[in-house]
Amino acid sequence: YTQEIYVEEDTGDALDSALRGKGYTDWYGVNELDWALKIQNADVVEALKKLIAFKQEVDGLHLDAAGAANIVVEKNAAANLIQYEIKDSAHNKTYRVVHQASWPLTRQDGNLVVKNATPVDLSGYQHLYLSTLRDGVELSASTCLQPGETIIVVK
Repeated sequence: YTQEIYVEEDTGDALDSALRGKGYTDWYGVNELDWALKIQNADVVEALKKLIAFKQEVDGLHLDAAGAANIVVEKNAAANLIQYEIKDSAHNKTYRVVHQASWPLTRQDGNLVVKNATPVDLSGYQHLYLSTLRDGVELSASTCLQPGETIIVVK
């Protein structure tokens, strides 16, 4: 996502200051959107709208503890990749969420080298619901994601 859309306001709170720079644990203000930049960052706004609709409409995201315990998160630490399926029984759909944190690194002749992305098998999924980084992700048995990309596909 484009960094300029985020508001950088220091509240002076000691807890906020302590949490700065910790990624997902950043203080709440870092995650606020500056709606004055919504035209300039239309792609971010559209992705956000899709994520909100996804959360509101997919019944597989509204589970009790027992239902949530049945979601299997596949973690591939060597590839920096996680993925899981969410069933939407109300609309008879299955969504797969895949996140590529970064491309894995390896050491070669004493230097860090980026390894090739690990392909994800998305055969059987009809269309891309959302990508956080690009349009037109090809869904196949060997789909590769970009570093930092999250996609949601549906069948």
